[in-house]
Amino acid sequence: MPLRLIVHVATTAACVLVAGCASAPETDVMIQRGPNGAVYIERVLDPGFQAAHPITLEREVVARTLRGVYVRGEEPTLVRVFSDSDIEFLAPLIATGLSRAASDQRVGFRVGEVASATTEAILYAYGTSLHLTLTKYRGQSDQPDDTVLKLTEVLFYPTEARRPEGYQPAKLLGEPLLTTLVIDYQLLAKLPSSMLTPPVPPEKAPKPAPSVPPPAAESGMPPPAAATQDQQATKDLETIKSEMEDLRRQMQKQQEEMEKLKQPKKP
Repeated sequence: MPLRLIVHVATTAACVLVAGCASAPETDVMIQRGPNGAVYIERVLDPGFQAAHPITLEREVVARTLRGVYVRGEEPTLVRVFSDSDIEFLAPLIATGLSRAASDQRVGFRVGEVASATTEAILYAYGTSLHLTLTKYRGQSDQPDDTVLKLTEVLFYPTEARRPEGYQPAKLLGEPLLTTLVIDYQLLAKLPSSMLTPPVPPEKAPKPAPSVPPPAAESGMPPPAAATQDQQATKDLETIKSEMEDLRRQMQKQQEEMEKLKQPKKP
C-alpha cells in the first residue's frame, strides 16, 4: 500500500476516534458509589453545553424533584420512578454534586443493585431550571432500537412546576427529549405539600354512591356540612392555583428584567 494512502487512512481513523470522544461525557469525580447506587460528576465535551454550576440547592428541593418523576408504561397506571429509600440516598449526594460541578459538567446518578434492574439519570441546572433526563428505568434503556423498552411517557408532578416545551434544550448531547423534564425549582420549592402528589386517575377513583335526597332537603333545612366543606375546598384550590399563576408571572417578569440587565448597554 502506498505510503500516502497509509497516512490518509491513519489520519481518517484518528479523526473518527476524536469525534467520537468529543461527544461522550467523561466521569470526573465519583461522589459516592456503593450497593445502593452511585452519584458522580461528568464532564460534557460539547462546546454547546453550558450549565449554571456550581449551584447550591437545598436537599429538600432535590428530593421534591426526584419524588415528582413518574412513568407511564403500556398500562395507564402511573409509577413513581424513585422510591423513598432511593431519594434518601440520592438527594444529599446530588446536592453535593451540583455544588461542586463546573459549567461544563453535569451530575449523573443511578440506583439498583444489578445492571438489569438499574435506574439511571442525568441532571444539570440552567438558569432557574433543573434539566433531568431519565436514561434507563429498571434496566430498560431509552435508546429507540431497544426492543425491550416499555416506557411511553415520563411525567412530572406537580405539573405546575414543569416548564413548557419551549424550555427544552436543543438536542446537542443526544438526550431523548421525550424522557427529559425541565423543572422550575424555585416554584417547586414554594408549592404547598398538598400539591406534590398526582391526582388519582379516573379509572382508580372510587365510584360515587347513588344519589339519595337527604331528609334535610325535604324539610327545607340547609345543606349538610359536608357539602359546604366540599365547596370551600374547591374555592381554596382555585385560590391556590390563582396565586401560583401570579407567582409564576412575577418570577418570569423578574427573569426577563435580569436578562435585560445582563445585556451590554449601547454606547
